[in-house]
Amino acid sequence: MEVALAEGFKITHKGLLASSSLGPLGDVLPLRSLHLVMEAAFAILFWAMADRNKDYGMPNICRWSLDTFEYHGLCGNSALTEGIRGGAKIHSASADDMAKRKTSREKRRVQKIAKYGVIKTLDPRAYRAARNLAAAKRRHDIDMGKHACKICDFSFDRPSRLKSHNSTQRHIDKLEIEKTSHWTRSRTGAAKAAKPYRCELCNTNLTAQ
Repeated sequence: MEVALAEGFKITHKGLLASSSLGPLGDVLPLRSLHLVMEAAFAILFWAMADRNKDYGMPNICRWSLDTFEYHGLCGNSALTEGIRGGAKIHSASADDMAKRKTSREKRRVQKIAKYGVIKTLDPRAYRAARNLAAAKRRHDIDMGKHACKICDFSFDRPSRLKSHNSTQRHIDKLEIEKTSHWTRSRTGAAKAAKPYRCELCNTNLTAQ
């Protein structure tokens, strides 16, 4: 979307296709799954996809000829390939645990907002200096690769974003490919003969895969 906007294209319409209440905390995982499936179905139904030569694993959902659409889609992949964010944690945690963590996070968020609100009101210069310092630290962390994913060649400004990235299906798929491609059989050397398998990612020779 950013590329299209940079090339001069414009968003001419925005509309709500579906909505739902959040529901009980114990239903978070099923609701996220439902929303993901709906997103994928709507994208195919109204053809928000960039490629018109694929069916994205959901054939016959779009009821119109693609040649009749007066717009071009921008989605490069189906939402179904993204996976459910935080699914394993949601599945293993009880509703009570989730509620406690949510309450604790909300309390810290409110306290942080109140703290910075007071600083901003009493000393605007100190507030701006603190924000600039924090922004500079984030840029430095990105440049230094402090929170980087070497597999995907992405650098993040905080560990939480790296953690979120590591849970995406795209990263998991790339990691599996890297693991497979970097396992090579050593051909020469007495030392390597004892440990014939090598992991280039870890720079280590091993006795078995």
